[in-house]
Amino acid sequence: MRKLFLLLVAFFLVALAYDSAEAQINRRNNRRMANFRGFKTKFGGSRRYISLGFNVNALNYFGDIAPASNFASTDISFTRPGIGINASLRLGPQFTIRTDLMYGRISSSDYESADINDATARYRYVRNLSFRNDIKEFAALAVFDFKENSGTFASRAEFTPYVFGGVSVFHHDPKAQVPDFYYPSLTASPQPLANAGDWVSLKDLGTEGQYSDQYAVEPYSNFQLAVPVGLGFRFVANQAIDFSVEFAYRFLFFDYIDDVSGNYVNLNDLDSDLARAMSDRSLEPTDVRSGDSRNLERVQEFIRVDDNGRFAGYGSVPERADLENPRGDADDNDAIFITRIQIQYIIGASFRRAKYR
Repeated sequence: MRKLFLLLVAFFLVALAYDSAEAQINRRNNRRMANFRGFKTKFGGSRRYISLGFNVNALNYFGDIAPASNFASTDISFTRPGIGINASLRLGPQFTIRTDLMYGRISSSDYESADINDATARYRYVRNLSFRNDIKEFAALAVFDFKENSGTFASRAEFTPYVFGGVSVFHHDPKAQVPDFYYPSLTASPQPLANAGDWVSLKDLGTEGQYSDQYAVEPYSNFQLAVPVGLGFRFVANQAIDFSVEFAYRFLFFDYIDDVSGNYVNLNDLDSDLARAMSDRSLEPTDVRSGDSRNLERVQEFIRVDDNGRFAGYGSVPERADLENPRGDADDNDAIFITRIQIQYIIGASFRRAKYR
């Protein structure tokens, strides 16, 4: 993931450097012409233009509740929608700056994406975690077109591939649906939960010991930074309207977009049955979303039941809080993949003056 990110950034910087160098050469040559006044004459005034866009998005998530532990792993069945708007300012023959606002949702479930018969994935089936997260994002991007347009918007290419990158800030709040009961052990009586069926914020519960003095785990923030990078293809519909298709990754700087990252904690260190129920869901007999029965008999064929009546390694941490008992993989940050279809409308004085080119 880091190699791909560095490659995209390097490509983007080289492209910008090339465009800047070419512009400097042109400026030196054109200064010799009496009727030329520098770069602003080459690409200024009516040649710069503003466009406003509206987009629909498909969001996919990569993280700890994914089918496999690799960079591209995601569950297509959990593709979720999003919408957005943006504003763009064309600054040069190949260079545009853009600001985006987007709202969308990501989601996943161990029960749906992990196969109990897969020797690798079945441990995620036992874990039985799930989540959804609504993302509200503001992004500032630089866009580089592969095809140059030194004229006005009216002379832009019919088809243009482009790349983009930048920085974004977003608000998130991972939630999960509350089961009907909390199961202290395979033999103990289940404890009913008052808010069964509700979607509750997982951050507030400290499911990995964030609010316990027993664990050195800091609470994560609802506001985070990301690095959006991607590529797109823009098509001219008419003189004022463009359509585009984009594919983008949001590289995140943290691992809690799904509220899963580190180790299980001793459930006795959490301060409520709700927190305990949402931290370790391995004993739930049914899937909370579909209501389908989970095959706990099959689970016990490859997972040991400990002295506390819980699956060993799933929420049954002994007194040692530093004992490795992985709930997630803290070595890899989460990521979001976005597919976008967009329509853009060119506005401003440049559009009204186009006939005087």
